[in-house]
Amino acid sequence: MPESYDTAMRRLRSMEKKLSKNDNLKREYCEQINNLLKNGYAEPAPNQSTSERLWYLPHFAVTHPQKKKVRLVFDAAARTNGKCLNDALLTGPDLIRSLLGVLVRFRQGRVAVSADIKEMFLRVKIREEDRDSLRFLWRNNMNENPQEYRMTSLIFGAASSPCTAIYIKNRNASEFELEYPEACKAIRLDHYVDDFLKSFNSIEEAKRVSKQVYEIHRKAAFELRGWASNEIEVLNEMPDTRNDDNVQLGGDTQIEKTLGLQWDINNDTLGFNLGLRNTPTEVLETSLPPTKRQVTSRVMSVFDPLGLASPVLITGKCMLQDIWRYKEAGIDQNTSMHIARPHRGGDIRVCRRERKVVRCGRVLAHKSEQTRKRSFANNRKGSRRSLESDIDPSALVASGATERSMGFIDFKRK
Repeated sequence: MPESYDTAMRRLRSMEKKLSKNDNLKREYCEQINNLLKNGYAEPAPNQSTSERLWYLPHFAVTHPQKKKVRLVFDAAARTNGKCLNDALLTGPDLIRSLLGVLVRFRQGRVAVSADIKEMFLRVKIREEDRDSLRFLWRNNMNENPQEYRMTSLIFGAASSPCTAIYIKNRNASEFELEYPEACKAIRLDHYVDDFLKSFNSIEEAKRVSKQVYEIHRKAAFELRGWASNEIEVLNEMPDTRNDDNVQLGGDTQIEKTLGLQWDINNDTLGFNLGLRNTPTEVLETSLPPTKRQVTSRVMSVFDPLGLASPVLITGKCMLQDIWRYKEAGIDQNTSMHIARPHRGGDIRVCRRERKVVRCGRVLAHKSEQTRKRSFANNRKGSRRSLESDIDPSALVASGATERSMGFIDFKRK
């Protein structure tokens, strides 16, 4: 590995310059560094090192516009003389469960629970001989010489961290296979990295398995926190349930973020926020046509791994096809677009106010008198299967979709 001290020092000065312009960011960033040292996730580095794996990591702050917390990230992709730490790391096999599979299983049972592992990567220790490859520089005062530290735990940004952390999680669960078979299966199948999503057929099953999952993780120093459930009896049995910092209150509903989706716990529905927060007022009031960049940003900003928002998004996606046909005409990203589509009802704009949130029932097989089933035949087995989902039909009207175009999806009659 090439000498990377100068690169880390240059990045430290750049980060200090940024922190000097924002007192709140500086305070939170210093707290992040101090917490690493306080909790034993980092330690002072020895003055002398004979390791051939010596590497100094730059670090920077990552903030989320909808979250208050500042995350410290080590840049394992920073290059010195054309090489970076990630080049020397094995990524290992992809042990992350399918996002679609996790969400589908989350919708199978009547009782749902969710939680996440606190500081999952940091709870996994690194061997002594590998720690010098995770050195970093820091000083609380810019007038002092920087001190050298090194991480003792996995870091965000390293190519090997996801595989290592998930392997440790699954390896710990395998040691309890005979004692808690259901909980071990849930840990392997119903975790998406540090997020735990599981649904059950009964409250008693949910309480039993959830407590077992919590205990298994605790044996490996993994702390499952922020428990949420649509059944209060389950929450009463679990520690560290969601508080006001983690639950968004909207009227009389509790909205829980679940892998990018909005889980309305009280009504047990999944939703998508289609609000136009970053769209200029002139465009919203239809006095100015949107640009290609604004249309693309609006359509692609909705995270919909299950495809449930397709009836609402289909108009915007069709519009994108029309927009990109103008590419040969030399229209760039910032040119205002006015698209006439006579075959779809005249002038259609993707930036609309009518529909801000689309929600559907979380449970796939929830039966009620207000729900009309659409079944389709399985010719090979001679059986009939049905798939239900509750979708507000006004969402289909707003998007121009029809009952016939929805196919196998059923929607609740209001």
